Parts: sequence; structure tokens; C-alpha cells
Amino acid sequence: MRVFFDQVWQELRAGLANAARCPQHPEFPCVYTLARLVPNDIVEITEDEVAVRSHDTYRIRRIPRERFQELWDALASAGSARFRTGNNGSVVGAIYVRCLSIRVAESGRNEIRLK
Repeated sequence: MRVFFDQVWQELRAGLANAARCPQHPEFPCVYTLARLVPNDIVEITEDEVAVRSHDTYRIRRIPRERFQELWDALASAGSARFRTGNNGSVVGAIYVRCLSIRVAESGRNEIRLK
């Protein structure tokens, strides 16, 4: 499973880098959360984390690779996964749906599934 996540992580980061630009901050790619459609600027993408700035708070949050892997592991084992809106769950779920749409789809409020 770890080897496959390495590929998923690479695809996610490429998808983020190529995401549509924020209308208010065109220097950054932007991902909207699923339920509330809150814009999140992607301010940095590294091998180990993704830094996002929510338009709700304008604070920068660093989301480690491990957080993305936790959600992927849940998806891979059950075919779907629910996430909490806290702990960056909303933006991580949105990144999966928006940037890995060939593999992942939204399946309800705070839930995603494998295609």
C-alpha cells in the first residue's frame, strides 16, 4: 500500500500545482472545500507537506503528508472515507476530489469514495 500511496502523493502534488488559480490571489492555486465551498490558497507544496491558507481565517496551515496518507489508507481499505471538518479534513478531502478526480469522487457531505 505504501508504494501506491507514493504514486498518489505525487499525483496529488502535481494536481495541486496545476489547479485553477485563486481569483483574489492569482499567484496561488486554489482548492474549494466540498460542503461549504471555502477557497483555500495553496501557498506551498513540498515533498513532506502542503501549506494552505483558508479564506475563512487567512491563517496558513501546514498539512503533513501523513494526514493525506491517513485518508488514503481509509479509502483504500473501505472504498470510502468520512472526514471531520476539523483537523484539516475538509481541505484534505477536497484536495483528493479536486486534484485526483480520476480516482476519487465526493459521495456525500464530508465523505469521499474511490471511483
